[in-house]
Amino acid sequence: MPESATSDKCRRVGGLLMIWATATTLGAVLPIWLAFQLAAPQPGLAALPKPDMQLRIIADERQLVRIVGRVSVERARDVFSLYGYELEAVREGDLVPPIFVRAMPRDIGEIIDTDLRKDVFAETVLPLILMANAEIARDRRRLLALIEAGGGDLGALTMRDRRWLGKLAGRYGLEETDLARLQRRVDIVPPSLAVAQAAKESGWGTSRFAQDGNALFGQWVWNTEEGIEPEDPQATAQPYSVRQFPDISESVRAYTHNLNTHRAYHDFRALRAAQRAEGGVPDGLRLAGTLLEYSQRREAYVEELQGMIRFNDYHTLDRARLTTMANAGF
Repeated sequence: MPESATSDKCRRVGGLLMIWATATTLGAVLPIWLAFQLAAPQPGLAALPKPDMQLRIIADERQLVRIVGRVSVERARDVFSLYGYELEAVREGDLVPPIFVRAMPRDIGEIIDTDLRKDVFAETVLPLILMANAEIARDRRRLLALIEAGGGDLGALTMRDRRWLGKLAGRYGLEETDLARLQRRVDIVPPSLAVAQAAKESGWGTSRFAQDGNALFGQWVWNTEEGIEPEDPQATAQPYSVRQFPDISESVRAYTHNLNTHRAYHDFRALRAAQRAEGGVPDGLRLAGTLLEYSQRREAYVEELQGMIRFNDYHTLDRARLTTMANAGF
């Protein structure tokens, strides 16, 4: 399609979309940023392209679509529908289109139908969780390949590979490159668990922390200037606030990093490694049982998480894959 024709069609869409094309080289995803500023200045999507257009701005099925700015539930679902994305289809094995929403819809709390509100929430956060996991899985594949290549001996690897492992260890909170500990830390968080915790901690995306601070997981910071102060804080030794983020994707990344590095979640990582050793994929329902330290409510909190996973059939999401990451090897 000529560039001028593409621009003409784009101007019919209100708001701002950022389209990412991706190219895969040696198993890594190389983002190529193509941004289109559309005519209408207001946030959200005032209209959508016709279904036969399919946003074919990029002639590659491995395209990423990012909705920049806050959209309404109606507009977000219009985009989901355009790509044939719905939670029930994912449960039955459909791939998840890479549609990334920057912020929770302001009006998600206005949905009267509880089941619909839950589905909108899960459809919004699931692609972000899968992308965070795909980024982790990419590093894990290289880590496992190096462990195998060197027989577990760092000295058998090239200087370049040792440097990469050292940086990876630092990112995952290790002072030295301990391959066994690193292998336990560099791994995904099951989508069933992540969706359930996001729902629990954010009130299905309606909380003040989620709406004003893009905080889905209730992570604390002790520097109160970096977060949002709770109206009814819990009893702690020093003041805290709930960490805020520039967008909800960063909240998801911080959450996975927290479970993969904090000493409070050692049991989570140990059980996940045991599940891997048994030849399975990480099981969110079982892993939820290790998160006693995530809340002061401990056992009661864990029981609620597991109840949410069971009641909402979130265990069916643990094998979900992004369209662009179909071969990510989770």
